[in-house]
Amino acid sequence: MMFSKDEIKSILSDILECPADEITDEIPLSDLGYDSLKFISTVVEIESKYGIEVLDSDLLQDNFKDVLSICETLKKYFGEEKQKLYKCVITDCDGVLWRGISGESSDDQAHTDESTDELCELLRDFRGKGVLLAVCSKNERENIDSMLSLTSVSPDDFAVIEADTPDKSDSISYILNEFGFPADNAVYIDDSDAEIEYVKSRISELTVMKADHSENLTDKLRMMFTALPVDAIDRTVKFREQKEREKVHRNTSSPEEYNLILETKIICNKAVKGDASRLSELSQRANRFNLTGARYTEDEIVNILINRTYSIYKLCAEDKFGDMGLVAMAIVQGDIIENFIMSCRVFGRGFENELLERIKSDTSDSITGLYHPTGKNDYCKDFYKNNGVRYELL
Repeated sequence: MMFSKDEIKSILSDILECPADEITDEIPLSDLGYDSLKFISTVVEIESKYGIEVLDSDLLQDNFKDVLSICETLKKYFGEEKQKLYKCVITDCDGVLWRGISGESSDDQAHTDESTDELCELLRDFRGKGVLLAVCSKNERENIDSMLSLTSVSPDDFAVIEADTPDKSDSISYILNEFGFPADNAVYIDDSDAEIEYVKSRISELTVMKADHSENLTDKLRMMFTALPVDAIDRTVKFREQKEREKVHRNTSSPEEYNLILETKIICNKAVKGDASRLSELSQRANRFNLTGARYTEDEIVNILINRTYSIYKLCAEDKFGDMGLVAMAIVQGDIIENFIMSCRVFGRGFENELLERIKSDTSDSITGLYHPTGKNDYCKDFYKNNGVRYELL
């Protein structure tokens, strides 16, 4: 599927409620009443119409300021320029992370060389930039751990290790389910043509790569992962912490019991300029609990913070498994909550209610919340109603 300029103008025409022929290629959309909510509506409509996911790094209003800017931004998602959003690498071991076969004494005894070292170093670099790594191998776990000790990656660099697996496609599906990623967010590397063909036949959306250990392999991976997260969060550690929390959650009957067992501590207060980067990042990533769907750049957050008519509230949390950091925020002007955003990592813990109560204590019980359905935020559509807060539908 490809997009056309006329289709983009048609989408904008519906959102701006103006004739398409008034939307010229270079007219600033702001002149036609384009604001942050209409920006988000445009992104949602484009994603829905063309079945794509716009990268966080592209979600800037400058990229959607006029028709030409929108078209230029969208080019990478179509045809030969199409760029997928990759979030994880799943890899086999023998013939990929090292040469030969581990655990066997033969002419093909396992060993590392310059090309495998380069791949392992790249994977470790990916892990440091927020990419989740996983192993899917028919090797025994003991052999995998032993060979990894000879490389620049360690077992701790992999969020999931599926060892001694009889069916790699089943194991890859399990890994994707654990990560919460669709198959087209993942890359799988194997040295066996037969395994690659089999896995691809079972998981058609998965990107598979042959480990030929040429420079092309690492070069291609670098190109595929150009849109890496800009934050310094160790997502592998966060993934493990979250899995430990989920184990506890399955055996508790209420948010209060859950938080008590986890020794949860939360702090609700007003944000300052030093929080701008994390506030912006949370707004860019949160879809399911983002009451208006609006996303904010760091500069936009700073401008709100220095505007004395506004306050941004934040909630930070930690428990016995680790520091979750800033996980919820709300932008308030007077008695209006213009947006309320929370990370999906803390669903089911009642944090949103704690933050709302803090806002009420600083304002009034007659506060009004704004809600704009985006197609992705149905999870929180009754948040204000369930908490007795008047709301306006945008």
